Amino acid sequence: MNITFLTHEALPTRRAATTRKVGGLNTIVYYLSKSLAALPGNRITISCYGKDENETGLEIPKNVKVEYVSGNSSSSSLDIGESCSAYARILKQQYSESPPDLVYTSGSDAGYMMYLAQSNGLRVPWIHTNYATLAVRRVRVSGTTPIDALSDQVAKQELTVLKHCNHIIALSEIDKTETCEVFGINQDKVTVAHPGVDHSIFTPGELHDREYLVVSAGRMSKIKDFPFLLRSFQLAIKSLSSTPIMPKLVIIGGNQQERDDLGLPQLVDSLNIKHFVDFYDGMGQTDLAQQFQKARVFVGCSQHETFGLLPVEARACGTPWIVRANSSYLSSVTNGYGGFLVDNSQERDMSDKIVTLLNLPNKQWEEMSNAAVESASQYTWPQTAKNCMAVFENVSKMFLKPP
Repeated sequence: MNITFLTHEALPTRRAATTRKVGGLNTIVYYLSKSLAALPGNRITISCYGKDENETGLEIPKNVKVEYVSGNSSSSSLDIGESCSAYARILKQQYSESPPDLVYTSGSDAGYMMYLAQSNGLRVPWIHTNYATLAVRRVRVSGTTPIDALSDQVAKQELTVLKHCNHIIALSEIDKTETCEVFGINQDKVTVAHPGVDHSIFTPGELHDREYLVVSAGRMSKIKDFPFLLRSFQLAIKSLSSTPIMPKLVIIGGNQQERDDLGLPQLVDSLNIKHFVDFYDGMGQTDLAQQFQKARVFVGCSQHETFGLLPVEARACGTPWIVRANSSYLSSVTNGYGGFLVDNSQERDMSDKIVTLLNLPNKQWEEMSNAAVESASQYTWPQTAKNCMAVFENVSKMFLKPP
């Protein structure tokens, strides 16, 4: 099958989900396209709209073709809606001349381009994945009603994409549920295909004598809620003050400017925990895995995730986890098995769980570590590709079936 991935600002790179505006989407595009290309009979093309092919450090998967429609075109000076329209005209012309068997759009902007192209007469089967929608986050994080969440232009574009694509691939069971409930989508139109883990990189490493290190990672954005973690960690330090344990917190992601914009260094100073906290810029997956392999605890503090790649990758490294009981984390973990869910709004609950894991005797900690590894073993990119191909083939057959 000739499959085209259509992305907007998502590049095919194996960099970790700790850098860039679209974070883990870059990683998913890389691994999924690579795994699909490894299946017999597939030809995979990635069309990157809004990015320049001269960007350095990319890792193009073998047997995957990459095409760029650069943001240096006239569309780069337009707002996102006008930009999508400009790109859609290019898309319509390109696909009319050489149509793929199926288009898979990654992210709402790419989906809106495809919708506009189809509105102008393009006829190609189309599958879409959200990754994250503003409307769902408004409902789940801010408590907005679905009617209000869908009232602005961005959310209306998200709804338009979901209504008009042929099928939707969700990243977790809760992602599917939230999408259907907030947008009013029929559940039969949505199939779950979990992302995978590169188990050649994310491995347990040495389990003995790990440092009293707590690690968290992610893009520098408000939704990741690192202030919640910093305040929780301050409480943990106080609880451990009468013990010989001297914990360290490492937060990985973004860069200094992005951390300053979120006020994280200033918060560290005001909490008086500067000597206990280090920030590292976003890093590649090999370096990230090495950080996970040093730590006794991984913490996921995000307010909302459609899947959450980083906690699963940490589990594959044998690092017991603590995540907030929200969104897709509830789909992918079992409380007490390799780690803990904590109350979504209680910093004291997260603090207590950090102290619990840091205080565990080595034998019990290793049992938690082994459980974490086992729980991550089910997530593989080849299986993700097989699950997606089943959807692709079915949609393609239905699309070509005479009315």
